[in-house]
Amino acid sequence: MVLTIGLLALIVWGYKDVIWLALIVAVGAVLLVQPLALAWRQD
Repeated sequence: MVLTIGLLALIVWGYKDVIWLALIVAVGAVLLVQPLALAWRQD
């Protein structure tokens, strides 16, 4: 029982890192694409 809870906690913790990474990548992509899109529109 304790082992199962531990495994679930590890899986959730692992996915937590993946979710954080995805959020950081998404925010970074938006910050990079926005100025490029604005510059492209002005031309």
